[in-house]
Order: sequence, then C-alpha cells, then structure tokens
Amino acid sequence: MPTGKNGIRFVFDDFVHIAVSYSTAELKSGKTIAAGAASIYADGDFATDSQIGISPRGPAAELAAALSAINLFPRERKICVYSQSSYLIDAFRKGWIEKWKLNNWKKDSVTTIRNADIWKELYRANRERSITWLKADKKLVAETKAAAHAKALDRKKSIENSSR
Repeated sequence: MPTGKNGIRFVFDDFVHIAVSYSTAELKSGKTIAAGAASIYADGDFATDSQIGISPRGPAAELAAALSAINLFPRERKICVYSQSSYLIDAFRKGWIEKWKLNNWKKDSVTTIRNADIWKELYRANRERSITWLKADKKLVAETKAAAHAKALDRKKSIENSSR
C-alpha cells in the first residue's frame, strides 16, 4: 500500500487521491461561513492543496472543494475521493444521487435537495470518470493539508474573538 507524506496510506497506488474536509467559523458580524478544502496526492506523493470552497454551509463548501479538485485532472485519470462526510460519500456509495436525479433532484415529491447545482456537477463528473468514493477515518483527514486549511477559519475566529 503506497504511503505519502505524513505516513498517509492510500488504497490504490495508480489513482489520484483527493482528501476533502471543511470547517466552519462564526465571524464578528455573527454570520457563519464554511471553508472546504482538498489535498491532492498523485503519483505516490503530495501534489497540491488549496482552500477551494467558501459557503454559508459546511457541506456545500466540501462538495465544491471535491468538485474543483476532481476537475483539475483529465477524465481518463482514476480518482479516489476520501471524506469523513457521510453526506458526500454515501450519496455515491448508497446510490442516493441516482435516486435524486431520477426524482428531479428532490428527496421526495416536494423537497429539493440542498446544493442541487453542485450535486448535478458531481453526478456528471462521476458518470464521466472512474471515481471511487471512500469514507475516511479521522486520522487520514486530520493529517491532510485540507484539514489544516479548513481549520484556518477557526483560527481566524479565535483572533477575532480575542480582539473584541
């Protein structure tokens, strides 16, 4: 099993590995924002990381981060996405996203799913590519630069609170 920096072990060595996470923070204004981030490991080592998604809601930021990272690579490249988010991983692993699409992006006959625009893009990306969706354990996500970027919002919150 290949190992990248920080001893992170990957399941598939010929894949691009994308670890996504998000963190939320309350700003001085009282508004809550979320940052989603992705760390990307390719060809056996750390490739890049970036804070990619900002949203009022954490899950939307994480979905945007995953989509942005996936879209960095050509369609023929195999990708493995890791997240602690059951919302993201189970949508693909348990077939929720197929049901949402068949139901016109609704959970039931009335309730439209949140973040439908991002889900539609993730659905398209998943259909056009070879993507494996895996639930990450806390250690994997905690050791990625994605988690560090997402947690930067928490540090910003601490700085704002101490200056009050």
